[in-house]
Amino acid sequence: MDIIKELESLNFDASIYTEKNIKDCTHNEKVCLTGTLKLTESKTKQGSPYFVLTIIDKTGTINCPAWNNTPLYKFLEISDNGKLVRVYGEASINKYKNIDIKQIQFIEEPEEEKEEVVSISNLKTALNERISRITNEYMRAIPEKAIEIVGDKIETTPFSEKTAYNYEGGLLQSIIDACDLATAMVDTFNCGFNKNSTILNEDLLLVGTILANLGKTKTLTFENGIPVKTFEGSLDEDAIFSREIAFKAVTEVLETIPLEEKDVYDKVFKEILHMVASAKGNKAYGALSTPRSKHAIMLSEINNIIYTKGLFENLETSNDKTEEFSRAYDNGKSYFLGTCEE
Repeated sequence: MDIIKELESLNFDASIYTEKNIKDCTHNEKVCLTGTLKLTESKTKQGSPYFVLTIIDKTGTINCPAWNNTPLYKFLEISDNGKLVRVYGEASINKYKNIDIKQIQFIEEPEEEKEEVVSISNLKTALNERISRITNEYMRAIPEKAIEIVGDKIETTPFSEKTAYNYEGGLLQSIIDACDLATAMVDTFNCGFNKNSTILNEDLLLVGTILANLGKTKTLTFENGIPVKTFEGSLDEDAIFSREIAFKAVTEVLETIPLEEKDVYDKVFKEILHMVASAKGNKAYGALSTPRSKHAIMLSEINNIIYTKGLFENLETSNDKTEEFSRAYDNGKSYFLGTCEE
C-alpha cells in the first residue's frame, strides 16, 4: 500500500480519525475518507504549479490543494487519476467542502467485483439515496410526496418511447443519472478556488431534477413489452402532468410549514414549479415556459444532457457494431458513433 513517506511518523494515530462518507462530514471533524482520486493541474497567479485533489465517493466530493512545495504534491502524479485512495485529515465544511489532508494511501481495488444486478429494487434504493442528499427537510419532502403521488408507475415507466432510456425502469434510471449530474455540476460551479464562481443551491437543483419528468408516468406505458404513448400522452405534453404533480406535492408540503416561514418557502416553491415547467428548455420541445432563473436554466441543460446520454446508449447497444453511423427512430437523424474497431 503506497503511502506518503514524508508524512509517516511514529506519532501518527489513525484511530483519532472517524471513517465517514463525504456527505456526513462535519466542520473541523477529523475524518478518514475512501474514494476515487481526481487530480487537476493548476497554477497560482505567480505561475507556480499545484494540484487540486478531489476525492469522490457515492455521496459527494471534497477538495484539497496540493502546493508544489509540499510532500503531498511530490507524492502525486497526474497518472494517479482514477485510483482508489484513503485519506486522513480535518474537514472544513462551510460554503465549500474541503479537507486538510494529513495522510493519503493508495488502496487496491477488489480483485473480482461482481457486476451489480440492475433491478427496479436497486433503482428505487438509488433514487432514495439521491433524495437523501437534499438537506432541507421541507425541500426533501417535495420529491418524497411527488413519488407518493405517482405511485408504482415510476417503477415501470420508460423515459422515452423510442430513443432514450426506453425500457422498464428507464425513467428511474434517467432521474438517478440526472441527480448525479446535478450534484457534479454543483461541485464544479461551487469551486472553492475561485471566489467569483457562480453558486448553485444543490437542494433546489435536485428537487427540480427529480420532479422534472414525473409526468411521463401519465404519458408513457408498455403494450406487449413495447413503450407507447397513453391516451393522455397522445393529447398533451408530459411537462403539463409533471407540473401538476409538482404543484400537488408543493401545496401539501407548504401546508406543513410554520406560518412564520411560509413567505420564504412560498417564493422558493414557486421557482421549483417554474423549473419543472421549463425543464425542456424550449416550447418547441414541450416546455411550458422559457427557463428564466439560474437553476431553471441549469436544469434544462441537465435534462438535455441526460436525454443525449440515453440516446447514445440506445444507439450504441441496439445497432450493428460495424456501423459508424446510426439513425434515431424519433427524429430520423443519423448520429456518428465513432470509428469502428477492426
